[in-house]
Amino acid sequence: MDKRLTWAGGAVLVIALVYWLFQEGAVEASDVQRPLSSARFDQNPFGVEMPEAWQAELRAAIARAPQVSLLEPAAPGIAEEVLKSVSWIQPETVRAELKLPDGIAVDYLPRQARYLLFQNGRPAGVLASDGCMLPAGLPAEVLGQLMQIELEPGDVVPAPGRPLASRLAQEALRVFPEIVAIEEVSGLVVRRLRPMSDKLGQVRSSAPGLRFVLHDGRELDWGRSDLSSAPNEPDSELKAARLGSVMRQYPGLAGVQAVVLHHEGETLVLDATYRQLPFDGVVLRPR
Repeated sequence: MDKRLTWAGGAVLVIALVYWLFQEGAVEASDVQRPLSSARFDQNPFGVEMPEAWQAELRAAIARAPQVSLLEPAAPGIAEEVLKSVSWIQPETVRAELKLPDGIAVDYLPRQARYLLFQNGRPAGVLASDGCMLPAGLPAEVLGQLMQIELEPGDVVPAPGRPLASRLAQEALRVFPEIVAIEEVSGLVVRRLRPMSDKLGQVRSSAPGLRFVLHDGRELDWGRSDLSSAPNEPDSELKAARLGSVMRQYPGLAGVQAVVLHHEGETLVLDATYRQLPFDGVVLRPR
């Protein structure tokens, strides 16, 4: 599996299971009000340790939960709502089931880390694949695997669990599958996403064109994702084919600083001084 699709690094592999257990263990005793804080956590079936700060948030949410009777029809729903209140849990994955005599079993998945955000040159948090912010606490080795986004100055970073209203971040989420595809085929590694310069008259609320900065500082002017592109912008398949043709002529992009892929009619190949390099223009698209 591609490293970009694991925790984006590993979190997506963690199928966490929480049991609310009760000492009696008998159906006859299940009608007694029990605290949901009497929980057993089976969180690491794949050997991925959850950050301690994340575990502490989960424990705190459960500690605030009301006492319930296992025979109460609403009990599983109450358990689900408790888990959905945790900022790093993906709400739509929460499923609670009554399992007598043990208690209530709750399955859930954490939100998947996607991008490390920067603003004014400083780290600003981690964006999940669903567009919401993740709480702090991810280890350095996970943060080091994430692609980075430099947010625009006016973007406001919300609290953990809340969606980020940023045109740049939303477009970065839309383009993510396209990045994974070109990385797998080309062997290039995209390190950071930046907005390309807005065209004169472009509405700022519209999706920005994106520049992919590789791990060695070279640049791919990709433009917009297929979900956002203008009618005169080539699709991702053609952009990828153009990139492949450039790499055929310049193996490993040797001597190339930047490749402009989003223009309607041509591909530009630029050197370290951003002067145009020769390109034969032969683009082979897969049939």
